[in-house]
Amino acid sequence: MKDFEKRLLNLITYVAILIIVLLIVGYKSFGNVDGAALLSFLGALVGALITLVGVLFTINASFEGIKLSIQKQERQDFLDNAPKKIRILHSINKKLNQLSDEIMLNNDNNFTNINTEKIEAIINNLLDESSQVNATTFNVIEDLEPHLTLYFIPEYKKLIGVDERGFPKLTDQNKYTKLCKDSIKKVDEAIEKISSLKIKIKQDYNTEQFNKIRE
Repeated sequence: MKDFEKRLLNLITYVAILIIVLLIVGYKSFGNVDGAALLSFLGALVGALITLVGVLFTINASFEGIKLSIQKQERQDFLDNAPKKIRILHSINKKLNQLSDEIMLNNDNNFTNINTEKIEAIINNLLDESSQVNATTFNVIEDLEPHLTLYFIPEYKKLIGVDERGFPKLTDQNKYTKLCKDSIKKVDEAIEKISSLKIKIKQDYNTEQFNKIRE
């Protein structure tokens, strides 16, 4: 039984008890009171109560109808938007893998300068895409962004020097290796979270499609 119906039943019970008490008290304590008048009053009270119950049921039915309509529309909106969100999540994962490729583990003998501008561009693109999915997706990318833009890139630039020929070289291989491994781990964690979100949306999408067919 719904909460509304429980509360309404309790109200009816209390009022019924009150009417019975009034009847008993009216006849025992006020013997000179016109019994017909008292019964007429109580009848009017019962009629008012029945009317009130009817109004409350009507209002509740209207709210339930509105609630069902809203839920149905929300389900349809989800079915309409889910495919786009799944594609965006797929795109986000591809770009996250690009970030892992850009954060390369190099060494002094075969050093290739990391394109930090490209990393920043990918991050900005990820923020734009993730904002089109939902708050959870956006938060995953937003949590990753400061690690790359405020930690990885500045620390990486501190580790880049120039050799005798004027080419870039690492000033501390160990620090660089740790920096890259830490950052790649952060990216991999984001990939795992986005993959889980993508699976969840696909499962919900398939479930809603199945439920719609059964209706």
